[in-house]
Amino acid sequence: MKKKRNKVIFKNRYFAWFFAVAIIAGIALIFYIAISNQNLDAQFVFPSLKREKIYVDKQDGFLQRYPANWQLERDNSGATTFENPSDSSESISIESATANTQKEIKSAFNIVKETDFTRSGDSYSIFLGQEPHSADYINAAVVKSASGKYFYLSGHSAEFNSFVLNFNPF
Repeated sequence: MKKKRNKVIFKNRYFAWFFAVAIIAGIALIFYIAISNQNLDAQFVFPSLKREKIYVDKQDGFLQRYPANWQLERDNSGATTFENPSDSSESISIESATANTQKEIKSAFNIVKETDFTRSGDSYSIFLGQEPHSADYINAAVVKSASGKYFYLSGHSAEFNSFVLNFNPF
């Protein structure tokens, strides 16, 4: 008579399967995190890959990159306003200015923060100011081009500083 043999492949085979699946899931999670971080870094390393439009004002002499979904408006006084259609409180205006504009801003607002820098001969002064008798803050910037033209940028937007950095007088 033949005896049946019970083959024992692995006593804890369910544990082995659980362990294998856990390792595969862990590796997949690590790759997902690595790829997510690369995509996040790409937004900061390659900001030019964002969808943007370029506005060129030959009359006042400046070029402005702005988000592709924003709308552009020019009023009778010559000011150019860029508006975010998905958030009506977010807009930035650009207009020609004078040499006294910077002094006027400093006297009109309580300046909370000021940043000054020069790029390609153009001087930039960015302000965060609080309106007197109000809790509202406003972003403002004065740009003096290498050719001596002055520009005043102002508005409310989380993108204000990058907007100013994308402003190029000519």
